[in-house]
Amino acid sequence: MPEHLTTDAASSFIGRDSDWKSFFSRNGGNIKLDYSAPYKQRSNLAEQGVKFLKKRVEYTMRTKGVHERLWNYCLCYEADIHNRIWNPKTGRTGWESVFGNTPDLDFDFYSWVWIWEPGNKKASLGRWLGVNHYCQEALSSFVLKENGTIVTCTTVQALTKDDLAVPHYITMMEHHARNSHKVLTVKTYNLQYPEGIDEFRCLEKVADPLDDLEFSVEEVDEADKYDVDTYNRLVGAQIELSRGGETVKGRVKDRYRDALGRTVGNFDSNPLLDTGQYVVEYYDGSTDVLAANTIAEAIFSQVDDEGRDFLLLDEIVEHEKDPEEALDDSNCWEVKNNGNKVLKPTTKGWKFRVRWKDGTHCWLPLKDLKESNPLEVISVTMRSHTGILIKLNGAPISWYSKRQNTVESSTFGSEFIALRIAAEKCQGLRYKLRMFGVPIEGPTFVFCDNQSVTNNVTVPTSLLSKKHNAICYHKVRECVASGWLRVGWIESKSNLADLFTKVLPAVTRNSLVSKILDRWVGYVKNEEEIAIDSLKL
Repeated sequence: MPEHLTTDAASSFIGRDSDWKSFFSRNGGNIKLDYSAPYKQRSNLAEQGVKFLKKRVEYTMRTKGVHERLWNYCLCYEADIHNRIWNPKTGRTGWESVFGNTPDLDFDFYSWVWIWEPGNKKASLGRWLGVNHYCQEALSSFVLKENGTIVTCTTVQALTKDDLAVPHYITMMEHHARNSHKVLTVKTYNLQYPEGIDEFRCLEKVADPLDDLEFSVEEVDEADKYDVDTYNRLVGAQIELSRGGETVKGRVKDRYRDALGRTVGNFDSNPLLDTGQYVVEYYDGSTDVLAANTIAEAIFSQVDDEGRDFLLLDEIVEHEKDPEEALDDSNCWEVKNNGNKVLKPTTKGWKFRVRWKDGTHCWLPLKDLKESNPLEVISVTMRSHTGILIKLNGAPISWYSKRQNTVESSTFGSEFIALRIAAEKCQGLRYKLRMFGVPIEGPTFVFCDNQSVTNNVTVPTSLLSKKHNAICYHKVRECVASGWLRVGWIESKSNLADLFTKVLPAVTRNSLVSKILDRWVGYVKNEEEIAIDSLKL
């Protein structure tokens, strides 16, 4: 039961001996009853709802060519639609709030349907007029037949697009429209409105006190009339996501709107707080409604304020320099007035290969990329590269080369991160070999070309001065203390992992590669094998 009711000051409501007064006194209970001012329709929200339904009925009947005698069915249909519109304040539809059931509508008003009547195995053509809520059988619908009669049917099927294009069915629809309209027109007669009923309450086009609250469903505002919440940075963006096991691409067309033309949800610059919903059109022609956070995760292209389309950067893959344009040791220095030599502040001749969010690659000059994506350039130029080569019985079986996720202030921190990754990989490999039944004898030897890192993990009395490397430090120290890991120092010129961390001169690169691939009888031990023998001793 409602807690509060507001009615107008009509005599049927305020009269002392009115039926409404008698009914309310018997069944009203604790309901608070108020009256709006006479002839002040604005003060009663129900009048605005009546205004909205009238406009919807007029529009539907005019656009679909519905006969005027069927206005009551159209009114019930529009009322059902209005009850099933999502309310942003409650997050539910009116129907769901009252009955607790999820609403569902399968047909459009006055659409063509096939019906099967009892005792007739052949389907006949009809017009769907809405759901019959007064029939005890479920899924009952009002249907207009060709002879102008309205029947209740439980077996109803909508015509498909292919059916609507069949010439024979088109002829049947023309006969149905002509005959039913003729019957409805012949049986139409006008009624005089009883005294006491205001003319603006009727469906005919008459003067309405609420004309200044005109609601138009035909007019669509121009793009420049929309507020800032309507068109934002997500509109026009291109997305790529997985649908049905396949990767599809699409473009955000517009904000999603309800039946009243209002945008759904509230826009926020933070995608996590953005409750808006957007209409996405995929490249295959299909459309979908997605939330803002879903779009933000799948976005790979955006449109700026001037309508220019630009891609979003995914990762900087590699870099190179043009020998003809880039400076070298012979011309990269300039002498100041005080005689000091400083590097020339230029990026001429350097290019970066980038991968965009859509998967494409291209080469861009460093001077352009540092202006458009400065953070990505800094993270690439300042982040160290981790390189690991794993051997089993002297044979290389695995390698690892990846740029580190953080920017370290010193080589000590970068080497410690690489050593921790190597220890975890070796630990996993030892476990996998034991699962295969391969016996493992002795510890695993890891070689690092940084003397400070080697001393910190091998000398028990050493202390860690950089506390932000504490996790890597304790992880490696634990592995060394358990006895299965030995860490030793090796010269940089003999470190095979340098092949996966930096661009080396041809002589150095060929020398390191030969130590991996060149194995023959009578082969002389290299520095790494000599270091292993010294650790074993």
